[in-house]
Amino acid sequence: MLYSVKSRFSIDKIGNALNQFLSCDFDFKGESHDFIEAVFIVTGCVQLTEDGKVYIMNEGDILFHAPMEFHCLKSFAGTSPNIRNLSFTVKGDLPDNLFDGVYHLNSDQRTLFLKCFDSAYEYCTGNKKTKYHGQYVVSKLSVLLIDISARLEVQDASSTEVSALMYSLIVTAMHRSVSENLSLSDFADSCNISVSYLKKLFYHYANASPKTFYNSLRIKESAQMLSEGFSVAEIAEMMHFSSPNYFSSFFKKHFGVSPLEYKKQRC
Repeated sequence: MLYSVKSRFSIDKIGNALNQFLSCDFDFKGESHDFIEAVFIVTGCVQLTEDGKVYIMNEGDILFHAPMEFHCLKSFAGTSPNIRNLSFTVKGDLPDNLFDGVYHLNSDQRTLFLKCFDSAYEYCTGNKKTKYHGQYVVSKLSVLLIDISARLEVQDASSTEVSALMYSLIVTAMHRSVSENLSLSDFADSCNISVSYLKKLFYHYANASPKTFYNSLRIKESAQMLSEGFSVAEIAEMMHFSSPNYFSSFFKKHFGVSPLEYKKQRC
């Protein structure tokens, strides 16, 4: 007797496979993108900011950035880390817990990830010409993702620094008020800190001004609303922009296209 198997997800694209040796003062400015990125620490220690969470990652730790999730990274504790970054896109639904935080791979899982990484690098650089090599890469990576989600628990890797906890608190407040168009003074007052200290926190943990960070949250929320069918006028009103024209200008400044052009691209 044969039993049907439902495929929950499939990896359809493999992006860059980067093997990076960082200096002890490395400080990456940060980015967000529309694909998933795995960050694996081979040696050393890093401080990684993912949206409002600040993690301290050590040798053997791995984290998965969800699409459009802001992140930045810097060397930590005087180390010169070696990290491997592997990016990919997925059709379907990955296990939700993969994006919950930092996982510490066991010996077998580390070996499997490094094999996936090496094979992905060979595939992306064209060093492997066999027609099944791409399928080999994604099948191995799929096994690893399922194994991590099923067998590992998220590590308690959050930074315990008071400043990191305050930064996380403010980002949470920004997410809650993403449609309200609040000022920096509003956030500072709600946390009983000065605006200057608020700016200091964001430049330290996000390598960006708090206004830039808050605007990025607002524009991503607006883009999601566009994809859900809301009109420019409706979004301008719901997100407390002064007018639909101002919202369109604000949107184009961040995405490079108007809201209507963005909407057409995703239809």
